Amino acid sequence: MALAERSCMAPKGGERGGGRACAPPRSPGLVSYSTSGTHTGSVDQSGIWLRLDPVRSRLRRMRASVLCSSDRLEVDSLRGGVRLRRLFLTLTYRPSEADSSGDISAFRDRMRQWFKRRGAVCRFVWVREAHKSGRPHFHVLVWLPRSLRLPAADACGWWPHGMTNTQVVHSGAAYLAKYLSKVSSLPSAAFPKGCRIHGSGGLSARSRWDRRWFLSPRWVRESLGAGADPVRVRGGWSDRFSGFFVRSPWSLVKGGGGSFWVCRPFQLGESCNASSSQVTFA
Repeated sequence: MALAERSCMAPKGGERGGGRACAPPRSPGLVSYSTSGTHTGSVDQSGIWLRLDPVRSRLRRMRASVLCSSDRLEVDSLRGGVRLRRLFLTLTYRPSEADSSGDISAFRDRMRQWFKRRGAVCRFVWVREAHKSGRPHFHVLVWLPRSLRLPAADACGWWPHGMTNTQVVHSGAAYLAKYLSKVSSLPSAAFPKGCRIHGSGGLSARSRWDRRWFLSPRWVRESLGAGADPVRVRGGWSDRFSGFFVRSPWSLVKGGGGSFWVCRPFQLGESCNASSSQVTFA
């Protein structure tokens, strides 16, 4: 498959895995280094060091996955030959209602059953958003055949926890991007560890394959090629089709104070430029 056939923009994945053993940087003379705002770290003569921020990494992965899933669902809807509407649902809790991690899953299952009884594919993507108080609500983008009318989720019992709002939108990805732009300013308490903060459904097998490729790290895509189906395995990544394995150049290292770093040695053509505080390429 030619690279041009992969039509949506591939996000930069997070690189971590097996590589050479090394220790976290300690020298005060390290050069500051950043990767497009996702990680910050340092460069010394041994290579590149990135300090992991678990919350920012999690939100970056969420944004990449949600936008890529919505793009692939849009492609699937056009392939099906059925005229569709895009509905944007907001699910909120009433003040007296305690939230539970299973609430969105129960809503999803009820909606899927409704689509199944009508012989339609249930295509959707959802994100969890929380106010600064920590109180969550959910946004769900649904692709609905024009021949069907989706019932109000609170009135029909799909969402018995509070109020819902439904809007018809022209560009689902634009609405999702708007809400995803808010999450970076929220405290880490708004995204409890182990709590799902996004999800999707209804992707075709081809689109699931495309999504796995788009969401893999850039060095994996470059190593395995555009026709690969990458899967993370111990120490690196492998192509599901050929079984070809590529070892990760990054090593995960635990630092002081419970911090975690990833590091890799300089690659061919790279060098440490201390005067400009950058990694330079030959």
